Amino acid sequence: MGFSVWPVGWVLGAIALVGVIWRRRVAARRAQKDRRSQPPQPSNNYERYMAAAFNRPDTYPLSPTLDAELFRPVGDWTGRLILPTQASRQALRGVWLEVYHAPPEHRALIGQRVLLRWQDTDAIHSRLRRAIRDVRFTPAVEDSQQDGLVHPTRLNHWTQVDPLESLAGSRPLDDMVVKLDGTVGVDVVELTAEMAEAPSNQADSLNGNPQAPSDRCRYPLLTIEREPIQISGRYYALVTFLQPEAGDRWQVAHFNRTTRQFDGAIQQVVVPEVVADRNGCRNASNRELHQSPANKAGWYVYGAHDREGQFIVQAIAPRLLLQVQPDSVVTKPAAIWRYLKRNAWHLSDQKGQTTSTLLCPQWPGWAGDAGDGDIGVRDTGAGDAGAGETVSALPAGLFMKGDRHLLIHLYGGIGGENQEPAAKSWVYFGHYAYGLATVIYEPLADELSFDITYYQIYTHNLDGIIAGKLAWNRYMGDRQFGWLGTRPVVDILIKLDALSQPYALSQTPQSALDVLLSQLEVMGARYRIGDGTGGTYVGPAHNCAQDSNQALYTALRYIRIILESQPDRASLERNVASQQLLKLGQGIKWELLPLGAARADWKQGQDTLGISPEEELWRGLRVGLLSWRTLMPRLAAQTILHQFHRQQATFWVLRTCQVGGSDPTIEPIAPTQIGF
Repeated sequence: MGFSVWPVGWVLGAIALVGVIWRRRVAARRAQKDRRSQPPQPSNNYERYMAAAFNRPDTYPLSPTLDAELFRPVGDWTGRLILPTQASRQALRGVWLEVYHAPPEHRALIGQRVLLRWQDTDAIHSRLRRAIRDVRFTPAVEDSQQDGLVHPTRLNHWTQVDPLESLAGSRPLDDMVVKLDGTVGVDVVELTAEMAEAPSNQADSLNGNPQAPSDRCRYPLLTIEREPIQISGRYYALVTFLQPEAGDRWQVAHFNRTTRQFDGAIQQVVVPEVVADRNGCRNASNRELHQSPANKAGWYVYGAHDREGQFIVQAIAPRLLLQVQPDSVVTKPAAIWRYLKRNAWHLSDQKGQTTSTLLCPQWPGWAGDAGDGDIGVRDTGAGDAGAGETVSALPAGLFMKGDRHLLIHLYGGIGGENQEPAAKSWVYFGHYAYGLATVIYEPLADELSFDITYYQIYTHNLDGIIAGKLAWNRYMGDRQFGWLGTRPVVDILIKLDALSQPYALSQTPQSALDVLLSQLEVMGARYRIGDGTGGTYVGPAHNCAQDSNQALYTALRYIRIILESQPDRASLERNVASQQLLKLGQGIKWELLPLGAARADWKQGQDTLGISPEEELWRGLRVGLLSWRTLMPRLAAQTILHQFHRQQATFWVLRTCQVGGSDPTIEPIAPTQIGF
């Protein structure tokens, strides 16, 4: 199918994965033995992190009205999810939302506890049914809780848990901060005092004074069509760091849209030193933050004001990375494939750097002969963007406001003095996810920017990272929980009109991208509760790459069935986009399932999550080998990217390598390349 694979590559990868599972089993038993001989202490990174006040939502009261020239809300609707009591959940049919921000016409709801429900439509109910499960923890989950993994303890023994409840109840505390996605309906609902029973930790409400329901109360009701997006912070600003001051305080300068310089208001912010994990590694560093190469173009800083009125920086994002303006352009088809396969993971001298590379075979007026002839790169001068320099514009219509693009996310490992345990073996797998990159107008910089949401298929873990939809500022940029400061990351945007073009697949036109994102929402919700077992684990049959690509396989299979069932076959054959999509689907199916037979769980959506790989190791290996190209994240990414490359897609590679403050105790590790 266009590229060669070492015959033994996948076998070696499978053996390595079995070795990782076996080492995890041995390490878990050793950890249990060690705990019996040590005094009690936080058993996981999540408990360590939440011991710090700046990581807890109750540290931040409602902020006063902020200067809209300097601060903007993270979303139109944002707030904290609160899990209802088990006694009231059946009547409520939703979860509580403590509102942090609302559109101007609904400002009266800010600070209130409102009911959040799904919209009542057949399409939504059909999607929810695929993720609703009774939750009963298995013995394997009980054991892994003792090892420190964060499981949805509050949902154990609940029946018919839906995706909103699993999102609100995935962690021990009501600390899930979200922004609402898609259309939001606003209404009121009448509840009895019993139905409106205050959750156990309702005293943590914004006003410190929980609502006391009377016999019957009218409560505000919000209804949603899409899963909420996990976020960090309530407001964001665009600043450059000037110099450190006493303690964790920093002096920053705001961006001035008139001068296009950072000569706006000077302000003091707090950038807390984050808590180290169990291995002594910190996810972000304050050291020499103002000397970071990304500081010249500025940072988006996300956070909230504490009770002393200080703005606490909870997350950061380098503006240069998210601008819709590349550092360099690659145009030769062969050079594009070399960049995707190898060059994107060349990490020498990249620590602390961001790169933004456009791989565009249709770039007009340039044949790719300038610059390095081997890789076909042209420097656009965008590295000085934000410092008043003029940069060349993208060709008209290439990336426009409102465009939505599929994204493939890969991360590497943490090496160096504070090397993570997973990076100590001879092979490092990394992590795989899909995402959505939307071109938006960013008002503070007065320019187009990429807004990225990851659809994380993430197993239960020590950090309390929850499967589902995570904003870039949460999954990458959060200084305590994110990976910007510690891991090398490659995000690859894929522009293919056939993927994002709407088709008349139902009463409401949908694109293949819409169908894929819907499948990923369902898979993320299933992961949060392990198909009812309470836990998901990394294994040969189920992992981030395997199950993300199960969603892709299911979406493309659905699109193919619908398109091929159209009565006007001649019109279908004349439609270039439809033919391109069908060819893409066929190529991906062949690569994902090279043995010719679909896995039963892929074809029928069986409940196979939550089985510990130690319990059924060889069965899991046999099932996993049916889709062996998705066993390893980097191999899976290259397999999918190659099929898009065959359809002449345009790619945009956003790369970060341990960006932010300097940390000399860590070094980047690329995911091991097996099979090419």
